[in-house]
Parts: sequence; C-alpha cells; structure tokens
Amino acid sequence: MNQGMQWLLLGGPWNGKTLWIKAGSSVRVPHEDGEEYLYAGENYLHDGRLYRLGVCHSEGDADLSAAPRLIQETGLQHIAGS
Repeated sequence: MNQGMQWLLLGGPWNGKTLWIKAGSSVRVPHEDGEEYLYAGENYLHDGRLYRLGVCHSEGDADLSAAPRLIQETGLQHIAGS
C-alpha cells in the first residue's frame, strides 16, 4: 500500500508536526480552534537530500531556518538523495 510522502509542517498551529500525504500540492489541516489551515507543499534540499515541507503562509512567514533542526528531531523521510 502506498502511504504517500511524509511532510514536515512549518508555521501555523501544526508547526513541527509531520503528516503522510498521498497526493496533491497542498493540504488543509483542521485545528481545534475550528479553523482549517492551508499548508502548501514545497521541496527543501538539506545535506544532499530532498524533503517535502508544508508551509503555512496564512499565519505569516514560516521559519524555514528551523527546518534542519525539525528534520533531525522528527526523523523526516527524505524523498530523494542519499
């Protein structure tokens, strides 16, 4: 079974969380505050590996500088590279 691609969410209420996304270039994630937050998929190259980030632009600028630390902490699966 294809579980899809693991995304690291940046910005918004789901900052630092990961999700498995089967298809698409964005995802709407519901939150307990009743709102749905849109995370746009972006590729991110780090240490020769390509990762998929979901960036929430509606909550201001997501902190991309936190991505390397969060990739390490979450064990995010890379989508390409060695």
